Amino acid sequence: MAGKKSPLPSNFVQFIHARGRVAWVGTDNGLAVTDGDSWAVYARSESGDGNLEITYPDKTVEKIKMPTALPNNFVLGIWADDREAWFATSDGLGHGIFAATSHAQTKRQAETGSHKSSAHDTQNHVKSDGVKQKKPTPPNHAAVNNAHPAGNF
Repeated sequence: MAGKKSPLPSNFVQFIHARGRVAWVGTDNGLAVTDGDSWAVYARSESGDGNLEITYPDKTVEKIKMPTALPNNFVLGIWADDREAWFATSDGLGHGIFAATSHAQTKRQAETGSHKSSAHDTQNHVKSDGVKQKKPTPPNHAAVNNAHPAGNF
């Protein structure tokens, strides 16, 4: 009997941050976010680009190039609330600002009983330069922005 392959980027889990139904998982090869149905995996390519891989409940996978990336794929710690997330990596801090849920999306979620953190919802994505664009995003998450390793906030 063949086993299922997990969407986790690595079996070496460094840190887990759970908030409601959403779990953030830091590994030695990237960051995974799941709501129990869908998965979003963030990783930094060797060229420094950000990669996002979304695995939907039907196991289809969508790969997206991101305008920003984690400072490093080795994620040592995670903190998240309803507005933002911070990621401690071996090369400094990463920061993500969650995308705003639209009124229509909130209404649809109330009608269907779905929660706001579905990884396959399309939300307004805010890049680090503040320009809004439509883009599929993982659980209430926008881009991962590099923060200066010295903590220049």
